[in-house]
Amino acid sequence: MLDKIFPKIHPEGYKFLIIATLITIIIYFVSSFLGLVSLLLTIWVYYFFRDPERISINDENFLVSPADGLITQVGEVDGPIE
Repeated sequence: MLDKIFPKIHPEGYKFLIIATLITIIIYFVSSFLGLVSLLLTIWVYYFFRDPERISINDENFLVSPADGLITQVGEVDGPIE
């Protein structure tokens, strides 16, 4: 149940989360207001590196994306000039 509330973190994200947490603690002792702002940034780091369980459908009519998002337009574009 806690996995739904606190999804696991991608292994690369641990170092950033630890650094952000240590900086938050140091800043909090200097200024509680700035510490709370830093805490929000630390929570964002956690959110950025979350690695939730994905459920995908094995069907040739579906596309699976490696990222979350919303498709807003599908069309052809010109490639970059080489």
